[in-house]
Amino acid sequence: MRTEAIVDSFRVFLQLAMTTGEFLIHFWPVSAALLVFGLAALAWRDSRHPAPLREHRGALASTYLIPLAVLLVGTLLRYELHGPPHPHWRKPPEWYGYLLWTPPVFHLTLVPWLVVRFRGERLRAAGILLPGLWLSLCAVLPAGFAIAGVGP
Repeated sequence: MRTEAIVDSFRVFLQLAMTTGEFLIHFWPVSAALLVFGLAALAWRDSRHPAPLREHRGALASTYLIPLAVLLVGTLLRYELHGPPHPHWRKPPEWYGYLLWTPPVFHLTLVPWLVVRFRGERLRAAGILLPGLWLSLCAVLPAGFAIAGVGP
């Protein structure tokens, strides 16, 4: 029984990740613009600043774990685990929403702080961080649907 629950949770996590990808594709103009901006920022080299971002690339890359945290919250708090079946649907507790929105709000405050922190390399830092923020915002939608029990 325990193994079945783990496999089911992994299946739901993958389904939420695929739905996040569908949102990224659906809003392709924003996704493409941020991807191009990110790649251009990574390719751009300034001779005055050798590479201060290289020292902090772990901190910048770790922000890409936040969308995974959003999907994990959606997986763990999904309606099918905690709510009654369809004819007796009831609204999930309000704190589920607070827990869901905590990682994206943290991400939304972390990105400007990190961009300001990397003086002289702000454009490159923004290029690295903004696609992850967009991914985090796109992950909130399917995770929220799973928590509310209104998804497929």
